[in-house]
Amino acid sequence: LFVSFTVQNHSVLLLASILILFNPEGSSVVLSPGDAEMSIISITWKHGDDLAAEWFGGDTTFYRIFNDRCSLNTKTGELTINDVRPEHGGVYTPEIDGKIQSALKLQVLFPKPRITHDCNLEKTKCTLTCSFDRTDDLGDVEVFWILDDRREKGTELQITKDTKEETFFCSLKNPVSSENSTELKNPLFSESQEPLKPRTSHLSVCLFTLICYL
Repeated sequence: LFVSFTVQNHSVLLLASILILFNPEGSSVVLSPGDAEMSIISITWKHGDDLAAEWFGGDTTFYRIFNDRCSLNTKTGELTINDVRPEHGGVYTPEIDGKIQSALKLQVLFPKPRITHDCNLEKTKCTLTCSFDRTDDLGDVEVFWILDDRREKGTELQITKDTKEETFFCSLKNPVSSENSTELKNPLFSESQEPLKPRTSHLSVCLFTLICYL
């Protein structure tokens, strides 16, 4: 079964009927029943055992948590859920022209990553660790660090006094979305190490003015 769906304007094709979202606040999901017939005369979507939406040629009716939050494409049968919430998770079953189609399972997860650090006594090096609450249904997750000019994969990051980054983020990513940790300031960084910002001295200004005057 090929399931096509869209999250935040990114199309994804999976070989399974399980959709997993990170931090879906403000995002939308398009649930597709698969290939539609040439002309559709009726569409029904169920969320578990309850009706989510139905259309019989006139206006579309949405129910409960789907009212004022969804739209239905009557040509393709696709159900769009806007501003996805945890309560939208569950099994969705489409019915096109009285024929029940393959069910889809939507999982809405909020695994916020967090950074911890362990430094040696001399404060010359530290190990940063990116951790998150892992569950069996989380699926394949990529963990990486967001640095100034690059990204590094892995749950741990080694830093030393020579590390130039002042702040660190770690991020979780799956095929449809991502979630960043709270910023961590470099634990080995002190104000005395701040790079000096170029300043124009009074002497330079005076010399420049004198040269222009001459």
